[in-house]
Amino acid sequence: MPRIRLNRSRNHATATAGSANATETAIAGATATAVSTTPTTPTTLTAPTQVSPPNGTVFNNYPRTTTLQWSGVTGAATYSVEIDYYDNGNTTCTGGKPLKTATGISGTSYTFDFIGAQPGCWRVWAVDASNQPGTKSNWSEFSYSR
Repeated sequence: MPRIRLNRSRNHATATAGSANATETAIAGATATAVSTTPTTPTTLTAPTQVSPPNGTVFNNYPRTTTLQWSGVTGAATYSVEIDYYDNGNTTCTGGKPLKTATGISGTSYTFDFIGAQPGCWRVWAVDASNQPGTKSNWSEFSYSR
C-alpha cells in the first residue's frame, strides 16, 4: 500500500510505492488517491520436458526418420528445436556439429531425417507471442547404429 503525505496548506498529496512515484493535487475537501504503476518484469517461459525419444535411445532402423516430442509450456506461442550430431563414441552432447535448428513449430513434436549411423543430441525451448525465447531444455542424446 502506498504511503500518502498530505500538505494541508497546499492540498497536495504525494504517494510513494517502491520505485514508482505518483503525485496528485487534491481539490479542497476532496480525497487524493495515488495509484502506483509498477513496471512488470517479463516472465521467462520454462523449459519444455523432453518426452521422446528418452535420453540414451539407440535406434536400429533405416531410414533414420526421427520424431522428437516434448510437453507443452503455458504461454508458448511456438517452439524451437536444435539438433546436433557427433562423432561415433561421443555420448556427452558436448562439442557437436549443428545439424539444424527448426523454429516456429506450432505443436509439441518435430520429425526429421537424421544424417548417419552416429550419435545425436537435441534440445527444445518455448517462444512467446512477442518472439522471446524461454529457457532451453537440457540436451538429450540418441544414436543410430545403422
